[in-house]
Amino acid sequence: MFVGLARVIGRLDEAVGSAARAGTSHLRVTGDRLHGRITRLESADGAGGRLLRAGQGEGNLVGADAAGRLRRFRAEDVVNAPLLDRNGQVVGVTFPSRRGDVESKQRWARADFRSADIVHYAFWNKNPGAKKPDWAFGRRRDTPWAAESPGKRPIYVHAHAGSRTFHVNVKTGRWSTTSIEIDGSTYGELLADNRHLERALLSHPDSPFVLLSCSPAEAGGTAAKTMAEYLHTKGALSNDIYAARGDVMTQTSLGGKEKSSLVGVEVDPAVGDATESLWDAFRQSRAAPPPPAGGGT
Repeated sequence: MFVGLARVIGRLDEAVGSAARAGTSHLRVTGDRLHGRITRLESADGAGGRLLRAGQGEGNLVGADAAGRLRRFRAEDVVNAPLLDRNGQVVGVTFPSRRGDVESKQRWARADFRSADIVHYAFWNKNPGAKKPDWAFGRRRDTPWAAESPGKRPIYVHAHAGSRTFHVNVKTGRWSTTSIEIDGSTYGELLADNRHLERALLSHPDSPFVLLSCSPAEAGGTAAKTMAEYLHTKGALSNDIYAARGDVMTQTSLGGKEKSSLVGVEVDPAVGDATESLWDAFRQSRAAPPPPAGGGT
């Protein structure tokens, strides 16, 4: 879908300059687009507890399958794989739910120059009503995580998603899996106990998290917000979390050498590159500092 754009962006990234190329990794193209029916998994109460109704399967987590049936599962049965940079260091995790997810995201992460560490792009369809999209890319922009956390390498977290749910695959047998939709709190619980993220955090404990998921921060959605709330409270993490307002595309340069990779976020064609912000940031709430000793008025 994004092959033509890959050539354009590959040339744009070459212009970023050798100074920025000190940063990165090795991976390739995938357009993460999720459309269609979203199964809504509601929170049980304001404290963040989930409504664990009776469902098929075993485990303490719950989601919904493609038919809308509730399925219980265990965290250890969720399919996931590490994202490694070109030096073999863990820089994130992928929860694949489509064919090719692991290969494409791992190629993206280990590109020699992973431009997403510092820049990103807006893209849009110039002919929304046509059968074949006509994609356009905007200017190269500094990423909010590079601007707000200079010098800190991002930790990338991938899963297909929508505005209210994330998608994961759960093992149902030795060679079989089933696709499950889960709410943000459940996704946060998976991340809080993930061994690949633990390895990434050991070397970069205060790095920002960047979600390579489609539209978890879309207006009116809850996926990113509830995931961040879980990580910042029950997950005991203080890392800033960035989630896209639109569909996310990850791309690796063509030609088999995988020299560079990038990230883009789809925007409304009516606004195009004039869109101000492509991401929402979620930060841990911090209590107000105590009053100075001795009181006073």
